Amino acid sequence: MREFKRSPSGLFLADSEVNLLRDELQVLAGRALALPLAQHETVKSAEGLRPVVEEACELLRVSADRLSSLAAHMDRFSEATAALRSTANDSGMPSPMHRLRDPGQVSGLCFLARFALLGCLGDLERLLPRLSDAEDEEPMWEAIEAAQSASREVVKAISGVDMALCAATGASEGQPFFVTSVKESLETRHAYITLYESVKPTHPPTAEELVARIRSASVALVKLRGRPTYPWMRVHDRRIIHRVFGQLHGWLRGYVEGGMSAALALDGERLWQECANLSEILLGVNNRQELRAFDHHLLAHLRTQLSIGGDVESLRPHFALVHGRDRELDSAVVEGDAVRSLECVERVLATLDVDPELQARCAGMLEQVHQRLDDDA
Repeated sequence: MREFKRSPSGLFLADSEVNLLRDELQVLAGRALALPLAQHETVKSAEGLRPVVEEACELLRVSADRLSSLAAHMDRFSEATAALRSTANDSGMPSPMHRLRDPGQVSGLCFLARFALLGCLGDLERLLPRLSDAEDEEPMWEAIEAAQSASREVVKAISGVDMALCAATGASEGQPFFVTSVKESLETRHAYITLYESVKPTHPPTAEELVARIRSASVALVKLRGRPTYPWMRVHDRRIIHRVFGQLHGWLRGYVEGGMSAALALDGERLWQECANLSEILLGVNNRQELRAFDHHLLAHLRTQLSIGGDVESLRPHFALVHGRDRELDSAVVEGDAVRSLECVERVLATLDVDPELQARCAGMLEQVHQRLDDDA
């Protein structure tokens, strides 16, 4: 199960209520991560998703309320900052407010985060009436997608505000949302490249191989759906996976019950091609901004190491994190060819245009990402 890792508690703030609000927000982020978003594949109707959607609504509502309260406290601190910074405690020590830098920025982030959460809440509330009258799967998928979006927004909002509080007080950060997003994208890419390598889309099956290859593709999708990270993959991806898996399963059942026919063979070829297309489409995960930024940072590090004589074998743990970004690079790493690997790294780096701000946020992340991947393994 995913977990929201809290920032260190006990910030040196003048008002203990802020610490209480901060603790409540972190609990809410943990609840958002624990939403049972995988229920969409077991419920019989959209109405069955109502408890999940209602829980998501409640999370959004309470989180927005707590952010509003935190903003009010920050506004009061902001008004008193100038006066408090010019005074000292009776003991002669600086005022506790000396530790709180720019509370107005925290308040502004609270306002923006609350606005985003209320927008998600409105989307979910408009969807609720449609769940009762649903006669097809469309509202069900809309509901689970909206609930997933709500979960992400809650965690993103709370993480952003928490980072601002840590910056304002000088405390060390806990687990920023950006690091969480990078870790989840890395896990998703690993799952998708594993599917791609199982399907082998560049090698269409012969007539004799068709049944075995469709069965292999079906097994690969079963394994993908069984991964711990599957419930947190993008709903759009899971919806396509769900549909293609059902088609593969139906084709295999038809083959077992009636044997091979010309029509079934033609359907099988079309279906295998659809599965091959799916495995390639899913690698679009490489286009996510956080993954492009992380890959750029990591490949720049690998380029430096290879340029000073580093060998591929000692760098394999780092190369494993970019596996799936470029097939030629993956091949060079498998062969242990340092010269070719360096050429591929330089070529791939030239294709990654990354926002400077995101690139800066990746600095020092390698150890964090490795540690969190190990923790969840």
